[in-house]
Amino acid sequence: MKTKPFKILSLIVVFFSSIPIAYAQEGKNIKHIRLKKSTEISLNRAPELIREKLKLSANDNLVKINSKTDELGFVHEKYQQTFKGVKVEFATYSAHARRNVLQTMNGELFNVNNVNTSPKLSKENAFQRAISHTGAEKYMWDAPESTKRAGNYRKPEGELVILPQKASGKKSARLAYKFDIYALKPLSRGYLYIDAQTGEALFFNPIIKHVGEHAHSSRNLSKINSKNSEFTRKSLAMVAYSGDAATRYSGTRKINTTKSDNNYVLKDDSRGNGVNTFNCQRTESYPSVNFTDSDNNWTDAEFNNDNKDNAALDAHWGAEMTYDYFLKKHKRNSYDGNGAVINSHVHYGQDYDNAFWNGSVMTYGDGSSNGNEGNGYFDALTCVDVAAHEIGHAICTNTADLVYRRESGALNEGFSDIWGACVEHFAKGDGSEFPSHEKWLIGDEIDRRSDAEALRSMSDPNVRNQPDTYGGTYWRNPDCFIPSSSNDYCGVHINSGVLNYWFYLLTMGGAGTNDSNDAFNVSAIGITKAAKIAYRAESVYLSSLSTFSDTRTAAINAATDLFGENSYEVKSVTDAWYAVGVGEAFSGEVSKYCSSKGNNSNNQYIDFVALGDMQNSSGSDGGYKDFTSRVAKITKNKTNTLTLSAGFSGASSKIKWVVWIDYNQDGVFANKEKIVSRASSKSDNVKFDVTIPKKAKLGLTRMRVTLKNGSKPKACGTFENGEVEDYTVNITSSDSNNFGIINTSLNASNNEKFNLMIYPNPAANLIHINTQFNPVSTTYKVMNIMGSVLKSGNLTPTIDISDLNTGLYLLELNNGEEIITKKLMKK
Repeated sequence: MKTKPFKILSLIVVFFSSIPIAYAQEGKNIKHIRLKKSTEISLNRAPELIREKLKLSANDNLVKINSKTDELGFVHEKYQQTFKGVKVEFATYSAHARRNVLQTMNGELFNVNNVNTSPKLSKENAFQRAISHTGAEKYMWDAPESTKRAGNYRKPEGELVILPQKASGKKSARLAYKFDIYALKPLSRGYLYIDAQTGEALFFNPIIKHVGEHAHSSRNLSKINSKNSEFTRKSLAMVAYSGDAATRYSGTRKINTTKSDNNYVLKDDSRGNGVNTFNCQRTESYPSVNFTDSDNNWTDAEFNNDNKDNAALDAHWGAEMTYDYFLKKHKRNSYDGNGAVINSHVHYGQDYDNAFWNGSVMTYGDGSSNGNEGNGYFDALTCVDVAAHEIGHAICTNTADLVYRRESGALNEGFSDIWGACVEHFAKGDGSEFPSHEKWLIGDEIDRRSDAEALRSMSDPNVRNQPDTYGGTYWRNPDCFIPSSSNDYCGVHINSGVLNYWFYLLTMGGAGTNDSNDAFNVSAIGITKAAKIAYRAESVYLSSLSTFSDTRTAAINAATDLFGENSYEVKSVTDAWYAVGVGEAFSGEVSKYCSSKGNNSNNQYIDFVALGDMQNSSGSDGGYKDFTSRVAKITKNKTNTLTLSAGFSGASSKIKWVVWIDYNQDGVFANKEKIVSRASSKSDNVKFDVTIPKKAKLGLTRMRVTLKNGSKPKACGTFENGEVEDYTVNITSSDSNNFGIINTSLNASNNEKFNLMIYPNPAANLIHINTQFNPVSTTYKVMNIMGSVLKSGNLTPTIDISDLNTGLYLLELNNGEEIITKKLMKK
């Protein structure tokens, strides 16, 4: 009989539009903040608002640790909490802005005001306590021959941090030393926290997770330094050779190899900084022994032997497919986003029933089975979904960094299973949006137990004693007293079934009654959209101690960003969470004109036909594209004629045009900068006479054009979610020029080519970059007038210059063939 679980809800605090702002609740327990649409607060105010609304003390500080701009035009900034200069572990808060206007903020900060930040123990004494607590026979620092090949691991020096009460489970926050302890006998690796006052072992956050009935996993808690790795490709000129590999589980597949002397080796230098596979020779160490073949035709006759050498071919191909999936589907370059080398080590140990990411490299055991059903536990653990699962833990570390225990640990495991299913379907599926049954089984190809089809089933978690409902049948209490390997760290491999089933329902759809006795009906959206939502939730909106409730909010935010507010996709995401017992079902009205679902005549997409490369609202690019190669001239305080054109079918006879011009050149499109807002017929070449006021600044800025169906003026919520395109315009004081039709065929007399545009300029915080250079192959430098480089990196749409002093600088772009430089003024 199924139990009746409790239902969890999300707390969201909404910013109201007035300043000062009213809030539903204040204090450090606020985890999600959503700003009202009418509120226009710039991103640089985020730390101030976080301090104010989360009631930070004078001793608390926020340190910006990350800033990135995504393909939707959002800027995400993450802040680390410190107390009296000491890092508060797992305490981060993120701000999310579009066009420099705050949209949402989320994370978790902690009240640690009673912590004494002066340690009684030295690092050396604390380290000895850590060794005594671990009690291993041998540690990685005792095996220097393996240390470098296992990811340049070093004997830990220890870091002084504050461990929050929520993480440790103790009665109060503690000052602690954090050590990365890598033991070889028995095998374990994790962060161990030692009380800096008493020497007590407070908390262990595992990096390697030991195998159990549901476990074959680990997660990466440190980035590999690809520049210092022995296995990093040494030259961009190295040649990748295409070979045929008769894998153990996936048939004959194409792999990339490198030629060494007269042999080919499993080293692929065509992906990031490399995908390499090595032979541990059934030792518990990491020798740099290559698998080799004389003709690059890795046949079954050669490698399907008693030693299971063909398992290495699966590991190599699986790592390549995982790299390709994240690059092609999510534009992520390896697990760290920067092309980190992926090294796999096969034949680890004797009859080793495990596969894990050790913090830097993949490690695969051969299993205890000879390959026959019912004989042993696992076969060699190198199938593609296991490879993707393990590398998925590394991705988690470099994004949400979900702590491996209780609910956050179950989410950690669940996301890795999601990526296992996605990569397997990408590599071995039929190209459809709806994977077949076996793609929803985790580890089915390597499981040799007579009573088990697989390790886990995402489509029916109950079949492997996992819950499909939060708090339901098979649910493990996540608040167990002391998380440890013996209790699966409070059910991380058990409770992951809830996230797995949510993703399955979101992809495939389904109806039924859950363990809460709630009837549900979830409409399918397919695996491509479901994966985009899951990836954005994990990579943007989750933090280290996130819960299932937090993940529901994160997924709804992600779907809103990608597909629009109240879209069909948002409804399915919300209903799928309701189906697994987290939150309520969708109760709003679905906006047909933002949705990508449906075939009726009133659900056609409205597209610009004369405005260049336009994505409709179902596209993953957020519905707008920059018009980078031309600049339309307009004259302030004079009449300019704007001619627009659109074509669509099946919608009403009226459409609504809205046009903004960023007068202040601050990256924000305010209502006062709206120059057109009116309905028109659907005929082409609609003309509007507009006047740019005297207060507008001269120079290059942005014009935004949006289009909505006139009969549904609120259909797409805020204008970012409708049909949107941005253009560069040059506000001049004389020589009036009409816009003409704004498209890529504008006459040269009304346009100018600019290799590099910076706006605003002068700027106080963020500058926006507009260039013809391909950003993928372009780097930038910000230099002072003496030529000293102050900032540099790969080109992004925005660059933060808030840390520069007031004055004149140079911005240089280099695409490898051409260098252009422009003056930049910091105000």
